[in-house]
Amino acid sequence: MNSSQLNQEVFSIRKEIQDAKIDLEKYKLDIEKLVKLKSNFQEAIKILTIVLGTTQEEIVTFIEDIVTSALQHVYGEDYKFRIEFIMKRNQAEVMLVPYKGDMVYDCKLSCGGGILDIISFALRIACLALVSPQPDQVIILDEPFRNISGQEQLERCGDMIRELSRKYGLQIILITAKSIIINYVDKSFDVIIDSDGISHVSS
Repeated sequence: MNSSQLNQEVFSIRKEIQDAKIDLEKYKLDIEKLVKLKSNFQEAIKILTIVLGTTQEEIVTFIEDIVTSALQHVYGEDYKFRIEFIMKRNQAEVMLVPYKGDMVYDCKLSCGGGILDIISFALRIACLALVSPQPDQVIILDEPFRNISGQEQLERCGDMIRELSRKYGLQIILITAKSIIINYVDKSFDVIIDSDGISHVSS
């Protein structure tokens, strides 16, 4: 290799070193940007987690309040309703738990049908109130309180329906054979089937 070739080789190596230094500076800037971006993402995730947690708490509280209010209206102040989260098989499961005082009602074993009727009705109201955008404020139910008996409880049930309807601006249309509840509605229709199987409606 002569001196001219050697100079050419040195020049080429110097250029490669220079290019490598430029690339190194560029990569350093890219790394700084990525580190900053990662930090921003982590901060955003933290904020979203807080917002989602707060929103979830507010929704849970909203539902619990509606159902508890309905239960207490019909069955008394000892009753309340809670939404509880438990971990099963590494997944969060939601439990809907009615209480009387400190006693938990097992909905499968010891919880009466009337209590389940009230919970089911109030959950429907809560779900409708949470829907966005809001649909037409109408809810149609067929015998939603079939398991509630006793004049006092039915009177309280009728009052509860009227109160929830007015509070959330709902038009509630329901079919019922409980004549006491009819005393609490704005408008009622009697449907009577004659011996020929023809239905007659009177207001």
